Amino acid sequence: MIKKIFLILILLIPLATAAEIRGTIYDTSLKEVNNAIVEVNSTPVQRIVAKDGKYSFNLPPGGYILTATHKDESAEEEITIESEGIFNIDIFLFPAFAEEQELLEEDININQLEPEKNIFPIVLIVLAIIAIIFYLSYKFKVIKKRFKEVKKEEIIDSDLEKVIEIIKNHGNRTTQKEIRKELNLSEAKVSLIITELEAKQKVEKIKKGRANVIILKQH
Repeated sequence: MIKKIFLILILLIPLATAAEIRGTIYDTSLKEVNNAIVEVNSTPVQRIVAKDGKYSFNLPPGGYILTATHKDESAEEEITIESEGIFNIDIFLFPAFAEEQELLEEDININQLEPEKNIFPIVLIVLAIIAIIFYLSYKFKVIKKRFKEVKKEEIIDSDLEKVIEIIKNHGNRTTQKEIRKELNLSEAKVSLIITELEAKQKVEKIKKGRANVIILKQH
């Protein structure tokens, strides 16, 4: 009897230090994807169908590969768990293409995310967010001032058409870095052109890791 109790306690130890990984599956239109298959290479492998676009796994500390597939779209994220807690990792599905694969292979370190804890750390997080907002507001004013230094008449229709043509040549989606490389323009000029195309409802910009994915809208 004592051996059985001891064995049960040993089996429960990993569960006590497990982390809950959860999130939402989105497509390129930022809409929730229902019935996507989400899998993590734990032991044994865990696999679920994300009803209403939601998924959740309980995992002990370690390194894992989190994959999601739906029809011809897929995504893969490498995660590292070093502490217990609740962590949110949203997954964005993309059709497979060369540069997107590079973007989706970025490592995610769970320790860079804040787990949900008691009310006191949450208050600290809120205060930190407020401070970041003020900082970003200041940086935005600086960037806006720099953009004003680029003359408005320098952005002509031919510049917009060149960017749209580059996006089409890359299968209607590419990165801002690739556009800048092909146009051989300054970062401020390319950002201004992308902003103009967004205002005209021609493209949509999605932040992915350290890169901006530019998607050509279908009209």
